[in-house]
Amino acid sequence: MLLPALNQARQKAHAIQCINHLKQCGLEGFIMYGNDYNGYIYFHNGNDAWPKILTSFDASGVQQPVSLNQGNPIYLGYFKNWRIMQCPTLKPGTPAIWQHAYGGPRNLDGILLSTGILMRGYHPTAGMEPWYIVEKKITKAASQFGLGDTINSNGSQVASFSMIHGAMTAIRGGIHLRHAKAANVWFWDGHAEPVQPAGFTRLGKTVESTKPTFYLWLNEGSRISVAGK
Repeated sequence: MLLPALNQARQKAHAIQCINHLKQCGLEGFIMYGNDYNGYIYFHNGNDAWPKILTSFDASGVQQPVSLNQGNPIYLGYFKNWRIMQCPTLKPGTPAIWQHAYGGPRNLDGILLSTGILMRGYHPTAGMEPWYIVEKKITKAASQFGLGDTINSNGSQVASFSMIHGAMTAIRGGIHLRHAKAANVWFWDGHAEPVQPAGFTRLGKTVESTKPTFYLWLNEGSRISVAGK
């Protein structure tokens, strides 16, 4: 009789810890970077997503110095603990490679993120350009998706969740309703909260999204289609 109650308590504790992780990621990564660079937040390029750019750890969790990957800077050192980039429901020890961090923005494929706040930088090779979020252009910060729970076909988090074409792969996935049929989300005004399917429908209608339909996943084989504008 005690096991269901203990499991429920553990799940609730994980959900609270996940919310705290998301807030830390938003503050230590995106907001602090924006403070350092006049409100321009570097979050993606042709090779790397936000976790590899803003962290200081490689795929094995080993700390690295600031480096260049085909001319784009990575390992910028804003995160001192790679575990905050992951939901605590994941198995302990999963390295902080970009495939297994919270899902965040990805150039023009960002769902629930108005494209007007994005800026593409210069790179001599097409497709390798750095992308920035311009903080001063965020007009609906409380409803602009920053980071959130995601899942891919391997059952892991995935930072490139926004490139959804109806099916998950090992490197692409969707928003995951992993906490009592809700996904925890950090927003650009600094708050984080659990969002249920109806909430995602509302969010999709409040921003100028690049995709009118996206998917919420209950598990690897069950999805909910949600329409935006």
